[in-house]
Amino acid sequence: MGAIICVLFQALVPTSIESAGEKTEVAGTHSLASLKTESSLSGATALSFGYLTSTDEYVLMVKQDDGGYRRRCYPAKTVVVYEDADAEDARVETVNSYEIVRLNYALPIVGEWSRDQLSFSRQETRIHVPQGSITQGEYDFS
Repeated sequence: MGAIICVLFQALVPTSIESAGEKTEVAGTHSLASLKTESSLSGATALSFGYLTSTDEYVLMVKQDDGGYRRRCYPAKTVVVYEDADAEDARVETVNSYEIVRLNYALPIVGEWSRDQLSFSRQETRIHVPQGSITQGEYDFS
């Protein structure tokens, strides 16, 4: 009985774990109608102490399926802007990145096998704008 429990435990615990690469997946896409950058300062004071916090963000108007527009804001530190789209194809994408982890197992009689597992690593926003639309910090789709 003890040998069976030991073999089952060994089958559940990997003998080695290694990184097998990375996978990205587009979780959502919206057509982009307009884009601008915005900065703001906020803070608070108490007695003689205080702090200031600076926030930079991208403010977008995205087209909805029903023809309307919705305002979206994304922190600048999570956004990457690409100049690779036509004016009609300007879009914002939410991209999830996963690390592929390979779990290796071994049993004395059965042999060795491996199993890949996805582990969420980060989410970023990618904004695709037309070539030449980035000029001195301003975005112009015309």
